[in-house]
Amino acid sequence: MIPPSRQSGSYAKIAYKAGKVGIEIRGAYSASLPQKPYGFETRDNTGNKLNVSILGMPSENDWVLLANYNDKTFLRNVLAFDIFNKMGNYSTRMRFCEVVLNNEYQGIYLLGEKIKQDSGRVNIHSGPSWDFDWAWRNLLENCVHFNQTDGSGWAYKINECAAWPVPPSWEIRMLQDNDFAGLIHYRYFELRKTILSQTSIENTIDSVATLLNEAQFRHFQKWNILGINTGTPEYGDQPTTYSGVIILFKNWINTRLTWLDANMIGPALSVEKNPADQIKCRVFPNPVSNILYIESDKEISSIALFNITGIQVIEKSNLCDYSVSTDLTGLNPGLYIVRIMFSNGETSITRVVKK
Repeated sequence: MIPPSRQSGSYAKIAYKAGKVGIEIRGAYSASLPQKPYGFETRDNTGNKLNVSILGMPSENDWVLLANYNDKTFLRNVLAFDIFNKMGNYSTRMRFCEVVLNNEYQGIYLLGEKIKQDSGRVNIHSGPSWDFDWAWRNLLENCVHFNQTDGSGWAYKINECAAWPVPPSWEIRMLQDNDFAGLIHYRYFELRKTILSQTSIENTIDSVATLLNEAQFRHFQKWNILGINTGTPEYGDQPTTYSGVIILFKNWINTRLTWLDANMIGPALSVEKNPADQIKCRVFPNPVSNILYIESDKEISSIALFNITGIQVIEKSNLCDYSVSTDLTGLNPGLYIVRIMFSNGETSITRVVKK
C-alpha cells in the first residue's frame, strides 16, 4: 500500500508495510467489478490477530480496502464520511493509497477501518455512514425518486418503487410527526451555513482532487474507464477527463442542494437552543494508552492537557480542524483534564484516564 504521490509518473517514496496479513475479496456488487475490494486482518508471526496503527488511524486488526472502479471522483464515500464526522458523529476513518498486489498495480483505493464495535471505532449507540459509491449522481433507475436530473426526489420514499434491497421504512412514520420533521428542517438550514455550504463541500472536493491529481493518471491507465458508463448506470455523457468528472460532481451537488433548499421537509420551527447541546465532541479511547483522538462538529482551534495538580503537560494550537489527535505515550498513568477550545470561542472540558 502506497500513499498517493504528487510526483508525475512515479510512486510515493514512502510505503507502509503491514507485515503478515490475511486478505480476501469483500463486497457483493462491488466484488463483481474488475477492480476488487478487499478485507484484511493484520497478524503476528504466529498467525494470531495483531492490532496495529496504519497511517495514523487507531490501532486495530480489521481493515478494508475500498475499490474506486464505481466512483471516478474517488470522493463519494470520503465526502459522506467527512460531512457525517463534522456533524459530531463517528465516521469510518479512511486514507487514500495506491495498491500493488503480487507486483501488479491495482489503482487508487481507500484504506479504512472495518466497521465494528470497539473502543476506537463504533460504540454501541452509534450508527456510522457507509456505502455511498452509488450516491451523488443521476441514476438510470426505474424509480421517480432516483431518475430525476433536476435534483429532486427523496431516498426515504424508495419503497414506493420496486427497489431492491428493500430498506426499512421507519422514516415514513417518524416524518408524520411535525415536531420531528421541523427539527430536521431547522438542522438542515443550520448546517447549510457551515458544513453543508457549497463552499465547504467544494473545499473538501478540491483538496482531494489536488492530492490525487498525479495518482489519478496511473489509476485511469490501469482502468481505462473515463468517458464510459461503468458500474452504477448514470444519465448523460460521461466526462473524458478527471477534471471533467470533478466539475460534474460539483454541479450535481449544487443542483441537489438548491432543490433541497426549496423543498426541505418539515415546518420552519423556532428552536430554542440549549447551550449544553451546542457542541458535539467525542474524546476517545478513554482510558487511553497512547494516541488520544478528539472529533467535533465544530472546528477545533486548540487543545491542552493538565494533570491533577493543574500543570499543563500538552498544548496544541492553530489546529483549525474537526478531528485532531495527540500522543500521550510520554505521560505517566493517571487522570488528566482536557481543555478543547473551538474556533467560535467556545470551550469544552473533559477528563481522560491515561493507562
